[in-house]
Amino acid sequence: MKSNDEPRSLPHITLNHKELLKGTTETIILSALREQPMHGYYLRHWIRTHSNGALKCSPGMLYPLLHKLEKQKLIEAQWKRSKRGPRKKEYAITTQGHIILMENTAEWLKFVSLIHQLIA
Repeated sequence: MKSNDEPRSLPHITLNHKELLKGTTETIILSALREQPMHGYYLRHWIRTHSNGALKCSPGMLYPLLHKLEKQKLIEAQWKRSKRGPRKKEYAITTQGHIILMENTAEWLKFVSLIHQLIA
């Protein structure tokens, strides 16, 4: 805690610049899409809000990764009409995406537990 007893704010991390997040961005995206289908802008918003502003995802990192996940059949995309403005591409997790998400989540939890054991 700071001397005035105010809680410290979390540092902002850009997903495509931090070594610790390499390989986890796909799992974060699949986790978000598990909640509901989303278009890219909302997905960026989801990551930012669910990390309390600590994680930010640039469009230059997100959209190529979405295309990669779509090519791997872990997500699927559909063009949807927008209430305002042009149509938007909405992404949804597939059955295979759910399987990979569960596997990645289990691996990540084991890894976090191991690191905790080593540094605690």
